[in-house]
Amino acid sequence: MKRREPSPEEFRRLLYRLDPDTVQAWVKYNRLRLKLVKFFEWHHCRDAEDLAPEVLERIASKPDLDLICSVPEFAVGVARNLCKESHRRQHRELALEDCPAGAESLADPRSCGDPVDHTEQDPILECLEICLARLDKRDKVLAVQYYHADGVKLYVKRRMLAISFGSTANALRVHLNRLRGKLEREVVELLKNRPPTQ
Repeated sequence: MKRREPSPEEFRRLLYRLDPDTVQAWVKYNRLRLKLVKFFEWHHCRDAEDLAPEVLERIASKPDLDLICSVPEFAVGVARNLCKESHRRQHRELALEDCPAGAESLADPRSCGDPVDHTEQDPILECLEICLARLDKRDKVLAVQYYHADGVKLYVKRRMLAISFGSTANALRVHLNRLRGKLEREVVELLKNRPPTQ
């Protein structure tokens, strides 16, 4: 489901709910954002730096924001739900960082996983390799570098990647979400059309 970003007026309402004083509102906003980043890191979410502002955007977009008694407490509930969504997404993604060769493993997907048995390659991995080969070089490099970034500085790495490709971090995230969706659909289609193995 595509989410809309909150309008400037909605965002001002959120800040006002945090504190009527503008300066204090920004201080509390940033403090809450940092706590949410820690929450997502503690719960092993890969995109903690992206998920924290998304929680606050979801709250700001609520039409009944004025009925929320405590924005920080409500944010924890939203963060829990978003954490579950993130784990479901992560479960569906191919984790390139789990491959010993990283980005190079795309050239030979058999370098992932168990090094003992390469006679039976995972059909999903085979289909992914075919779909990745169909991408233009720029998208393939973007996908590999974007999903290979990990660690505490993930947010910074992805921002630098966006800058190096002449994009904003948000535009890059949207582009890669669409690209991942396209790859998922193509892999599923290839799997459907595969002849059954005997």
